[in-house]
Amino acid sequence: MSSPTKLLSIFGGRTIEYADNGNPVSNSVILFLLGAFGVAQTSDVSPSLQHRDVHYISMTFPGWGHSSPASSAESFPSQLLSDVTALIDHLHPSSSQTEKRLRLYVAGGSLGTVAAQILHGAPFDVFPLGQSIKGMLLLSPFSPFKYHTMYYRSLSWTDYMAVGSPAHYIPIKLGFRLVKFLLGRQMAIVEGTERFIRRRLFDKMRDEERTAYTRWRAKRGMQEGELEKRFACNVVRSVEKTWRSYMQISDILRCDWGFNPAALDAAHKSRAVLVVASSEEAMGMVEYLARVYDGRVKLLQGGHIVSLFHIDDTWAEFLDMQTDS
Repeated sequence: MSSPTKLLSIFGGRTIEYADNGNPVSNSVILFLLGAFGVAQTSDVSPSLQHRDVHYISMTFPGWGHSSPASSAESFPSQLLSDVTALIDHLHPSSSQTEKRLRLYVAGGSLGTVAAQILHGAPFDVFPLGQSIKGMLLLSPFSPFKYHTMYYRSLSWTDYMAVGSPAHYIPIKLGFRLVKFLLGRQMAIVEGTERFIRRRLFDKMRDEERTAYTRWRAKRGMQEGELEKRFACNVVRSVEKTWRSYMQISDILRCDWGFNPAALDAAHKSRAVLVVASSEEAMGMVEYLARVYDGRVKLLQGGHIVSLFHIDDTWAEFLDMQTDS
């Protein structure tokens, strides 16, 4: 059974939005970080996780939904590390972590992969909880623009204008403000958002991806159109309070994440890393991340959301990597 979205109030007046499922006292904890336009949910936890004794936690990216945005007084990585520490300490108190030897697996999709990488690479003296991390799963990931200087080769012209150098240097975030102006009214209502999502993601599916989608839906007893409606509801909820974090995307991608992926020590490099890519997206960032993290690449045939339709096999492969290492 899924749990409703919960709000955790922490220091500094900040709020963390999350949902969780599974065994709340398990020492195996999976933290999945949602990306842009996503909100925490556990309504569709994979059967691959349900059959394992894990505690699954879904966390809304800072600034989306009801999670507090990053403030200008502190760096995004620093605030993220503090937020995650507070959340895990709340759900798995520090006194029990040593006794149970917490095993933490971090995962994320799209922009959420930035948060997952920040947790994965953080120095242990800055993020002691990082010593409990055993693996990282990245779905359609972003690379750190500061170190992966050829990142732009993996972006379409539209995406480059949206999150690349132009978005960062154009005054007053003009590009983001224009997109917000064009889409803001449409994304204020579920019906308009659903039409937009269907056009951008579902109508463009090729046969192989559509077949995978049909199988995934049948396995869960989900009616056609139900997923599109869920996506739309999440998008509307993600920006109903503010678009501020949308304006910060390019800054987060370009900022110092607190570590150099190519200079991680043996303790960080020893973890299992699975990087999932789609055949319809450029592979530059995927190949860079697999190289610097000594990770494995899983290539799926389809577009940006195809990893969802193969998530059962992906979770099984990722968690089995822990026993193989």
